[in-house]
Amino acid sequence: MLRSTIGAVIVLSVLSAISSGSALSSQLGPSLNGNWYNAMMWIRNNTPSDAIVTYWWDQGHWITGIAERGAYADGAHCPPTSCKPYPLNTRIVDVGKVLTTNDESLAIQILSKYMNFTNSQCELNKKAFGNIVPCKSPSEMYFLAASDLISKYPWPSYFGSLWPTYSGDGRQQQFFQIALQPLRDGTGNTVGYYDQCLRSDNTGNCQTFNFLVIEQGGQLATIYQNRNFVKNTVYFTASGQQRNPAENATLDGTFWIDPSFGYAFYMTPEVQDSVFTKLYFYDGAGLENFRQVYSNGEVKIYKVEF
Repeated sequence: MLRSTIGAVIVLSVLSAISSGSALSSQLGPSLNGNWYNAMMWIRNNTPSDAIVTYWWDQGHWITGIAERGAYADGAHCPPTSCKPYPLNTRIVDVGKVLTTNDESLAIQILSKYMNFTNSQCELNKKAFGNIVPCKSPSEMYFLAASDLISKYPWPSYFGSLWPTYSGDGRQQQFFQIALQPLRDGTGNTVGYYDQCLRSDNTGNCQTFNFLVIEQGGQLATIYQNRNFVKNTVYFTASGQQRNPAENATLDGTFWIDPSFGYAFYMTPEVQDSVFTKLYFYDGAGLENFRQVYSNGEVKIYKVEF
């Protein structure tokens, strides 16, 4: 079978026409399904009561209400005078930078300021809230990476690009997703996967594909418009995840193929090495300060080790 062998041909679409929807990331807003509930309950049952949980702000209320832990940020949109010790806008820019940076050391530097509150910060907190909201540094930090952020990625990238000035014009990045369907030969055998053919001959046979993944030397390589190799192709076999760096590549980036061969993502050079990409797509491989402690496929939890 093609899915269990290397002899696969996978066809992708023109990038400008790629859908941002996903089997993994179809929800633009938070939806409390079983995976999210189980992740929140794992946090509740397996982390210290004074731990802080960090993620994009959408699920902040679940962290406080279900996991019963301090949330790095939520959707309350509190003004600067009400969020202590750092206003919400600062927190969103910071976590956006953590998620989208390629520099793990910078990510840890940013997160560490939320672990140790100064006396002056605690005084500001007391003036704002009195003794109702105690100022106490958290004992541990846990960091989430979940599939919903794939479609939301333009927003953390936008806010993260405002760091460190916390002002100016932001810049968005994104994952390009492609829905795939089987490509069959004249006898009906599946010889690959595609979503669009750029040019066909008089008999209807495709002559030019936008992106084409073929077998070369026992590995899969991705070709752009029949002539340019993509730098990295990532796919799955019975042995696990495989990465094939192409020699003489002329299109930088990574083509990541889901094990089902039902869809794939093209990642630009900036996106392919981001902290979020490594946490979600590669289970933290290549990162030293994020240790995975829980995963259900949709939601992955890491303990941040400072």
